[in-house]
Amino acid sequence: MGNRAMNRFVQLTTLLLLSAVSGWALPKTCNGPPPTNAPCAYYPAAIAWTGIGAAIERYVDIYIPSGLPSTNIPVAVYLHPTLTGAPKRGQADSCFSSGAFVSAANKDKFIAICPSSTYDGAKWVWNAIALAGLFSSVPDDSGFINYVICLVSAPTSGGGACSNSGGPAGYGFAVNTNLIGVIGGSSGGFMANRFGIDFPNVPSMIGNASGMIWAQTPGTGNPTPPGPKFSVIELHSDNDPLVKFCGGTIAAWGQIGGALPNIPSAGTTLSPVEGDIPFWINSTSNNCNASRYSALCTAVNGAPIPDPFFCGVAGKFITEYDDPACNSTPGLEVKFIRVCNSTQHGFAIANSISTMIQFFFAHPKLGGH
Repeated sequence: MGNRAMNRFVQLTTLLLLSAVSGWALPKTCNGPPPTNAPCAYYPAAIAWTGIGAAIERYVDIYIPSGLPSTNIPVAVYLHPTLTGAPKRGQADSCFSSGAFVSAANKDKFIAICPSSTYDGAKWVWNAIALAGLFSSVPDDSGFINYVICLVSAPTSGGGACSNSGGPAGYGFAVNTNLIGVIGGSSGGFMANRFGIDFPNVPSMIGNASGMIWAQTPGTGNPTPPGPKFSVIELHSDNDPLVKFCGGTIAAWGQIGGALPNIPSAGTTLSPVEGDIPFWINSTSNNCNASRYSALCTAVNGAPIPDPFFCGVAGKFITEYDDPACNSTPGLEVKFIRVCNSTQHGFAIANSISTMIQFFFAHPKLGGH
């Protein structure tokens, strides 16, 4: 990053790995707001979300760990990957299946929100940027995510407090609006990026594992940076076979990567990592230096350029590209973590939650330190 050392390479000495928990079960139902039986979860009935167009049936699980503070409660949202074959409620419930998100909530004392995506006729997927064509009735996924964040702190009496006619009453928690994180994996990572663009005043940070900003024909309908609002972290395996580190296509989604607006030398097709990070470090996004990262790929749909510092060196399998001090906006950080030589799409997802939650607590909203 010029004199901000944007191309600083930092070896991670430790990556906390969370294994899947076998024999998982749903937490017990909370006995009221406020609950007296935490740890527990709220499982509101299907919500006919009417944010845009026809009402679409939606679901959300809201996990409440024991020992929450009475005020200034952090809130984190996890957006699941694309899922097939699960029942309607199962999309939200899947958030509990690995145990990682719940374990983090228990340890760090935050409310964990697990919303469902939308059924497109074959699978449950998010309406991330440029994916509206997957749906017969285009869902307002960003609006729904914002709605369920609102529900956590909305009054406990009456419905519709969060701008959805007929919706449930809220849960009345005293939320810390300076610590609201939205993270996701795979298509959920795509959606976390879209939420940050659509509702830039809500999150203190967004996190994305094995996703990117958009999937579309390069150069068409690219999003506009939302202005300096929040910090960003992304993790991506450099040999991910599905959402490729160096771009290409995904079946039914089309091209991933695209020309970026408002960035020097824009106008060419970029890979996911060479698109996402410049988008967020762009001076109109987060007041970071507008210099570009050095190339990470030989070409779109090409090969990752070997990392001369760490990737491929025995025992050194993570590289960070980091800007910890974004020019005139101290406190913002844009961080990309390259997982070296992993050929599993799910590797960065399965091992990302602890890393993203640590980043979440280290990056409250600007002015909220």
